[in-house]
Order: sequence, then C-alpha cells, then structure tokens
Amino acid sequence: MDLLLDKTPPMSWTLAIQIIFATLTSIILHRRLLHPLSPIPGPTLASISRLWHIRHILKGDQNTQLISLHKKHGHFVRLAHNEVSVSHPDAIKKILGNSHLRKGPWYRMTAIPDYRFQSPMATTDPKKKMGKSKAFASGYALTNVLRSEPQVDNVISLLLSHLDRFSQTGEQVNLDKYFTFTSFDVAGEILFSSQFGFLKTGTDIGNAIANGYWLSMYASAMAFYYYFH
Repeated sequence: MDLLLDKTPPMSWTLAIQIIFATLTSIILHRRLLHPLSPIPGPTLASISRLWHIRHILKGDQNTQLISLHKKHGHFVRLAHNEVSVSHPDAIKKILGNSHLRKGPWYRMTAIPDYRFQSPMATTDPKKKMGKSKAFASGYALTNVLRSEPQVDNVISLLLSHLDRFSQTGEQVNLDKYFTFTSFDVAGEILFSSQFGFLKTGTDIGNAIANGYWLSMYASAMAFYYYFH
C-alpha cells in the first residue's frame, strides 16, 4: 500500500495539470463559441488555433485552400482564431486602399535585417506606410520600368539559350529552377548592375536560393509568434 502511495503524483503536479487543462479548455471554448469572430464560418481547427493556417502555409496550398473555403462559405472565412480572410470586391478599396486599418504584426517579419530597417511592407501604421511608399513610387513608374528593359532582356536571352540547349539535347529541364534563377539574376542586374550568376552557371550558387527557401518557410510560420524572437 505504501508503495502505491509513493507512486501517486504530488498534489502540486496534479493541481498544475488540472489548471493547465482547465485553462486550455476555457480558451478553446471561448475562441470557438464566445469570440466575436465565432459566427464567421471556417475550419473547426482554424477557429481555435493558428495551426491550421500554418499547416497549409508549410504545405504550400494555402491559396487553393482559401479559394475552396470561399466557394463553400462565401466572402468571409475564418482562417485563425483572430483572423478572417475576405474576398468581397468592395473590400479591396476599404482594406487595401486608403484605409486607416493597421496591418497585423505578421508583417514585422519583413523588416530585414532587423526591426530597425522598416520597409513599407514591414510598417504596420498606415500613415507611415504611405509616407515610405512614396519614396519608392517613382521606381515603379512606367518610364523607369522601361529603362530597365535592356537589363531584363540580357537575362532573358541567357535563359533562352539554356532552353535552346535543352531542346537540342532532349534533356529534361526543371523550369521552376531556371525561372527562379532568372528572377534572382534580373533583380541583381537591375539593383546592382550585375547578375548573381545563377543562370550563367546553371546552379544555385552557395545554396543561396535553397537556404532562402527554408528561411522563408520558417519566417512565414514563426512571424505569427514574433514575441518568441
């Protein structure tokens, strides 16, 4: 009998487990039934946790999942306990246009290399974001875009030479890889007046793109938990 009593968990551990269980249960019930977003339809797991959303981000099918959910539920879909996906046409101007709505903290992740360097994407305050965007606006004007056309043509010509070679040899080509090489080399040509060399070598130099892929996967998920960083 004494041996059995010795194996009984201490009262403090039992109480702690009960408190944790009660806390989690109350959070789940509140998010599912009592939260202001509760009436908005969506996946059950999404209504109580961000994990549903993160799972599909990591799977790479978030876009198709949202399209399917909007077809099923309408213009408003709850994709997390505190977030709603909106597909209503009137929302484009109200949410993305001249809006006073602050962006969610997820966008802070795009401040590179750290929070001190706030880009328009990373800036959550709408007024500050508009002010910073004006500094970049001229770069997207049609006249300036057309000036970059010769540099883009240089990269495209190199891509076409690779495709011609593959067509002659009959070798299978990974278009995803070569289009990614093209995108990076176009950025290098326009921003630094020099290609990075991905297309020239036909390789991921220094595994830069591969490392960036895994980093973006991590950042896309962990940006929702920015307070851990």
